[in-house]
Amino acid sequence: MKKILICLIIVISLSSCNPCDPYEIRRNLITETNKDFFLEQQRTDTYINEKGENIKIVFSQGKTTLEKISDDHDCGYYTYERIEQEFSFNNYLGRITIGNGAMNIDLSDYVVVNNNSVYGNQISELSELETDVNIAGFTFTNVLKLDQENTIDHAIWDIETIIYSKERGIEFILFRNQTWLKLTNN
Repeated sequence: MKKILICLIIVISLSSCNPCDPYEIRRNLITETNKDFFLEQQRTDTYINEKGENIKIVFSQGKTTLEKISDDHDCGYYTYERIEQEFSFNNYLGRITIGNGAMNIDLSDYVVVNNNSVYGNQISELSELETDVNIAGFTFTNVLKLDQENTIDHAIWDIETIIYSKERGIEFILFRNQTWLKLTNN
């Protein structure tokens, strides 16, 4: 009986979980240069469409958060800084997300989620992705061109391209049917 009890104690102690102290493996913070692309203030911007009508886009107060993602096999975790801002117009709800070397703008009309993004492999600064763009008869300089990620011909999406600048935010939205919204000089 004594041997069985000792074996049982050994098995239980070997199989019990040893709690560990969590530790940070790596911290991935967004560079100050990339944060310069973030217009975090709450605001309402006025856009004009191809018919000459004014459309208001309402931007919420942006936020910066730190997100911890744990390592599956250890007590370690990765910390990622995340910048995001939500906005809405007509029947669309959108979200701008900025990281190092990447920007995503998701727009949903409750039927379709449009995902437009720009990112550079091995590039950590958004300013390296700035370009000049001619689109729908307009010219934009030093902007980010966020293209629709869905390239399947029969896929359903509404937004073809979004033009974004560091100084003004979303400057232009080109819809799939070639209609558009252009930021006015407010």
